[in-house]
Amino acid sequence: MQITHHRHTHDDDVPFDLWLRRELHVLFDAVAHEPVPPDLLRLVEQGSDDRCLQEPCRSC
Repeated sequence: MQITHHRHTHDDDVPFDLWLRRELHVLFDAVAHEPVPPDLLRLVEQGSDDRCLQEPCRSC
């Protein structure tokens, strides 16, 4: 399955896109620069449990 992203580039949308990008940076830049909590980092580094990939389990 191929996913394609359609991006419409109407000239009327450019100011809105710029405004939205700016506002998102204002709201979330500080959060994006925070360190990753150690517990979350450990989960990411460990990867997923192979059992969870084969069958649904309640521990995942």
